[in-house]
Amino acid sequence: MDDSVEVEVLLQFLWAHVELVSNLSRMCPLPFESILYVCALFDRTTVLEIVSLVMVIASCLLLIRHPECHSYIRESFRLLPGALRNLRLKVQVCEVSPSLPPIQRVSGVEWSADDTLAEVYAMQGNRAHMEDRFSMMSVPEKHLYLYGIFDGHGGETAAEYAQKKLFPAIVDRIRKPRSDIEIIQIQDTLRQEILKLDENFVKESKKSKNYSGTTCLVAVVFRDTLIVANVGDSRGVMATDNGRTVPLSFDHKPQQLKERKRIEDAGGFISFNGVWRVAGILATSRALGDYPLKDRNLVTAEPDILTFNLAQQKSAFVILASDGLWDAFDNENAVTFIRERYGSSRSPGVCKELAKRANLKGSQDNITVLLIDFAKYSLLQQAPDQVKDDR
Repeated sequence: MDDSVEVEVLLQFLWAHVELVSNLSRMCPLPFESILYVCALFDRTTVLEIVSLVMVIASCLLLIRHPECHSYIRESFRLLPGALRNLRLKVQVCEVSPSLPPIQRVSGVEWSADDTLAEVYAMQGNRAHMEDRFSMMSVPEKHLYLYGIFDGHGGETAAEYAQKKLFPAIVDRIRKPRSDIEIIQIQDTLRQEILKLDENFVKESKKSKNYSGTTCLVAVVFRDTLIVANVGDSRGVMATDNGRTVPLSFDHKPQQLKERKRIEDAGGFISFNGVWRVAGILATSRALGDYPLKDRNLVTAEPDILTFNLAQQKSAFVILASDGLWDAFDNENAVTFIRERYGSSRSPGVCKELAKRANLKGSQDNITVLLIDFAKYSLLQQAPDQVKDDR
């Protein structure tokens, strides 16, 4: 890249973050927490990035207190690329910074599991860290089967928390009544336990200064009913025996009219930088965790809950997946891919094939694909009580 172009690209990148953080800080009652949240999104530890980050934060603080310095601060960034090049040379010659870990190539994480009704495959893909998690749990005596996808951001802590705690809490509540459970009870339990888990995680996050968050997509199979709860932009779709593709959830994005109004009514804003983001930070408008944004009600954990009659829909199978899949496939193409390769043979490994294809098509995210097969529905009552090896 030409030096002049490199300078301009770096300038625009850094300046965008200065304006982003200063705008967010003016809006929030605790500016320092908002700045820390943005800093937490950067998980690299090289000398050059630390220097750049320090300069960005210092400039933000100066701009907040002295807006009239706007032009002088902006001009100072034109000197940064040359200074960084000099610093790079000094670091290479002196071989300093022994406390900083060397950059290592990530080998990649892959997980898979299956149970009587479903199979799942998760891959790290092109990301530096694996932040996706999934969960499967069966409760045959209640005719209940639970499946979940949790796509973390800002670290894997929130996704792991949801993976470990949500399903046990849901099942514990459903198991308590001696009488038969009703669909409305499952719906209420899903909503209450998702909100309770979010509340508890936010409290713990404030104490530990953890800024992570996660989507939450849960599908519950109960007799001839499918109940889907969604928070965020993971997505579920159903394929029917008569060839239809039925959406089971709708992505929560900041630019949607309902979501945008809620954010602006709370005193927030959305901005576009390649994708629409809440306060210029988060690409989904609903999530678990993300406490700096949750405190201002800019992000909510309120789930959308939809219910489907499996017999009326003539369900063949359901796909639950993190947005790493949907970055490369639309609903219909994903369903077609499964139909063509799964067919009547029901051979395992189709989730892995679909995830790998999404990666080859250019998806840059972690990818998790979970397939629920209703051709195996007759086996449900014979399944042993189990909790699979979740990730």
